[in-house]
Amino acid sequence: MGVLVAVSGGDKPRFLLLDVAGRLLAISVVLIGLGITAEDRLLQTTVDAGEAAFESGDYPAAVDAYRRAGIYQPWVVDHLARTVRAEVLAGTYREAAYDLARLSGLRPLSLEEQSWWSLIYGGLGKTDQAITSLEESWQNGTIDSDGLRLLANVYRERGSSADERSALESLQAAQAASVGELSRLVMLQSLDSPEQAVMTLGQIASQGSDQPVWVNDLFPVLDARMTDPPEYGYFRLGFFFVSIGQWELAETALEKALAYNPGYGEACAVLALVRARLRKPALGAAQQGVALAPDSSLAHFMLGRIWKEQGDPQSARRSFEQAAALDPQNPALSVEIASTYRLEGRLPEAEHWMETAVEQSNDAYEFRLLLAQFYIDEEYLLDEKGIVLAQALVDENPGSAGAHAALGWGHFLLGEFDTAFSEMDTALDLNPDLPRANAHKAVLLESQNRMDEAVAYYSRAVELDPDGYFGAFSRRALERIVP
Repeated sequence: MGVLVAVSGGDKPRFLLLDVAGRLLAISVVLIGLGITAEDRLLQTTVDAGEAAFESGDYPAAVDAYRRAGIYQPWVVDHLARTVRAEVLAGTYREAAYDLARLSGLRPLSLEEQSWWSLIYGGLGKTDQAITSLEESWQNGTIDSDGLRLLANVYRERGSSADERSALESLQAAQAASVGELSRLVMLQSLDSPEQAVMTLGQIASQGSDQPVWVNDLFPVLDARMTDPPEYGYFRLGFFFVSIGQWELAETALEKALAYNPGYGEACAVLALVRARLRKPALGAAQQGVALAPDSSLAHFMLGRIWKEQGDPQSARRSFEQAAALDPQNPALSVEIASTYRLEGRLPEAEHWMETAVEQSNDAYEFRLLLAQFYIDEEYLLDEKGIVLAQALVDENPGSAGAHAALGWGHFLLGEFDTAFSEMDTALDLNPDLPRANAHKAVLLESQNRMDEAVAYYSRAVELDPDGYFGAFSRRALERIVP
């Protein structure tokens, strides 16, 4: 017995007489050969178009192609998986979340697919869920370098240094850490694992010109961590962090020094300055430091800095004078005494102490530059001494960005704009990262109503000197001119 089967295909219908008892495979062969070949080809074309769009970075087009493939073959879950992948990269996170949930209902998600949740949560602004998902991917071994980088940044913002260090060490192990990330890692390692820090520091040093300027300064500090009494090693490390503006790490190191030796007055005094920079109460710690180390010039100096930051120049001066009595040939202390007179507007007294600093330094260039900057910044004896000294310093050392910046600012104050621009541009050519030159170049530009350029230089000064005078000066300027 047979049956007549109509099969679509070609220009006319075709009829086949099949033995019902025969193998049904014959029907499948006929259908594949005659009935759905065009649809198969269209499906393959659609999938190929999706892959091509994905490879080229046209993720919305890839999403559209994969969705059409899913319509042709709704039972093939790989089409849905490809759709989700493209949706995540296209930034259509709500659609990706819906489709990934559908996919998880059809089959277990792979480790890579599970990691997509972190990207989706992050794109939807659900930070906590995103971090949790990234941490799960990290535990599963499916996280990529960008995910580790994101976790390290989050941990840093949260103050979780142990977790931040682990994430950075994973980047290091994957040979995906940048010099900046290795630099941050070596700082964290130096607190508890100086041996590992030395190895990481060697890795940074091998980078050549890309390495931070402080790399060579850290080697002896790490040696002290490994060989000297622990309180002294941590004190040196804290002082190093102060020198490069790493205030949170400095606080941690100095607190460790005091944990080993609560009577370490100098560590207590430096910790006070660090806490002041972190906007924490500091005066009591500074006074305690002096009480514990009354013969320490450093302790008196730190107390003076705290008094000055609190706007009490007279108390600051008394502390600086006590420090100077203990270290009478230190020109830096004379500069600090001068600064207290400057705060009071007593410029002749300030000049005396600035000149004293120059004498104590045996006419060192950097202290003569500070004297020239004093005359020019205060517009005190500007013509008679400031411009003359700055020009002499430029002639003596044409490669000094600071001298050119001081001379340029002096000419601006005198209304000599062409010379001012020329000198300031030279300063920035010599050192584009000089906060003074960036801030003062911004003022020059603002005076010419070149506001967009001025904003760029003010912003750069804030970035370079966030806690210093020129950063604060530039921040106020930006608040004034940026709507």
